[in-house]
Amino acid sequence: MKVNRIILAYEGLIWWFKRFFVRGNVIVPFKHDGRAYPKKISELELSKNMVIIVLYVLIVFLALIFSLHVAGMELLTEFVVFDIVSAIGNNGLGAGFITSSSPIAIKWQFILLMWIGRLEILPVLILFLGIVRGFELRIPQ
Repeated sequence: MKVNRIILAYEGLIWWFKRFFVRGNVIVPFKHDGRAYPKKISELELSKNMVIIVLYVLIVFLALIFSLHVAGMELLTEFVVFDIVSAIGNNGLGAGFITSSSPIAIKWQFILLMWIGRLEILPVLILFLGIVRGFELRIPQ
């Protein structure tokens, strides 16, 4: 996940709380990188950003459940979470959960997590939805 998404989420939460605690006739502009954005655009973009962040957290949670189920519960959960976040972040760090003797399902899961982290989640979702639903050619007329 890009750091800019986290910064945008933080600024969005600050903006939301500022709007929440003022009277109804006061307009609080959303400011990011020194620029003010209209309310409609900022609400739409912030909601898209939050959906992406929630999807990343959901993927980490599902990968954790799958990893603990396949590998067994004798592992320390924080090491597994560290390796999952490291794989989806493509930074190469590891706590020793993935080894050459890991089950093949875990290896494929981590390959998929690295791929999702490299491409970002939206292109991967679009690809999977296209495979499931079928791609259709749209030609504007």
